[in-house]
Amino acid sequence: MPWNSQHGGTVYQARPLRETARWSRVFAAYPVGPLMRLLPAGELPPAASEVARINERVFRGLLHRGGELDPGIDPDGARLRETYAQAWRWIAVRLLRTGDRKGAMRALLRGQRWVPWLEVPSWLQQRAMGGQVR
Repeated sequence: MPWNSQHGGTVYQARPLRETARWSRVFAAYPVGPLMRLLPAGELPPAASEVARINERVFRGLLHRGGELDPGIDPDGARLRETYAQAWRWIAVRLLRTGDRKGAMRALLRGQRWVPWLEVPSWLQQRAMGGQVR
């Protein structure tokens, strides 16, 4: 268990989203910047559009400093920025599930700005442009 629910409070997990998948089988979770907020059992995350608004506020406070980041020179910085992009991809998938392709495309582009060296997965980009999401 990541926390004792008797104590209450907000719990964030500082792990890559792919590692959070096992927790999401037990607890609902959603990205808040580079972290995942875990919710108590039975609680549902906010709507995808609200998660996007939360992250817009969080990311507004994060700045690109200096020149473009080179993953070959600064792999730790690159990994951190990749968690930013993963948050926006999470949001894009949820927006697609609600039928908001325009919002999903905006989310994908926001993530891409943080990590231009990573391509958006083609399946996700195709669905954002008009395909179906399961």
